[in-house]
Amino acid sequence: MQSEFDGLRKVRSALSYLVVSQVLLEAGALLLLLFAFFTFNGGVPYLLVGFVVILIAFALYFLSLAKFRSGFKLLRNFYKHLGIGYFGVNLIIIGYVLILLVILYDVSAVTSPTSKTYVMSPLNPQLVLPLSFYLANILVALIPALGNILLMLGVYRIGNTYDEINVRVGGLLIIVGFILSMAEIPIWIYGNLVAPNIILPITIIVVSLFAINSVLFFIGVSFVYQGLSKILRK
Repeated sequence: MQSEFDGLRKVRSALSYLVVSQVLLEAGALLLLLFAFFTFNGGVPYLLVGFVVILIAFALYFLSLAKFRSGFKLLRNFYKHLGIGYFGVNLIIIGYVLILLVILYDVSAVTSPTSKTYVMSPLNPQLVLPLSFYLANILVALIPALGNILLMLGVYRIGNTYDEINVRVGGLLIIVGFILSMAEIPIWIYGNLVAPNIILPITIIVVSLFAINSVLFFIGVSFVYQGLSKILRK
């Protein structure tokens, strides 16, 4: 029979996969950015390698989710309040399924001539999509973000349960980072739809929030991993 420490090991293992996937995801995004700069001058290798790296990153990410889910499912048998981590993982998975469905809806909305109108100006005709298009994208994007917060709240509760300060601090840092990442979505949409004339400052704000989120994430995961290791050595 598996013990609570098996659950903790699975959570710690999930963190390892999560960190590697995040590093690969950011590396892949950088390669795609390089492709954008060198599109007309040998940029195709950056595109191909970038896509491969991102695919590997997503594979590792979903593997980490599977390990988180298995670990928290086991831990909730010993401590009911840790079930929030299990619920958070399930919410993330549901969110990504809904994102796939919304992507199909997005393609339909953009390609269907009856679902959109154009605001014409002499120099810049602008595509205007129905409000439901934007609402669906915002709501669905927030579901995995909320799931991540609940997952890390479960990690924080592990710190409380085993009285390990590193796990508590690390969990809180990651939660703050995820909250900042949720703020990126409405800010970016506001800049694109309501205030396109200030899109540069909006972009700087969004990129800054992303950078802060990344720093908090890596520091937080480091704290949590160290804390879990201490618990498992006791």
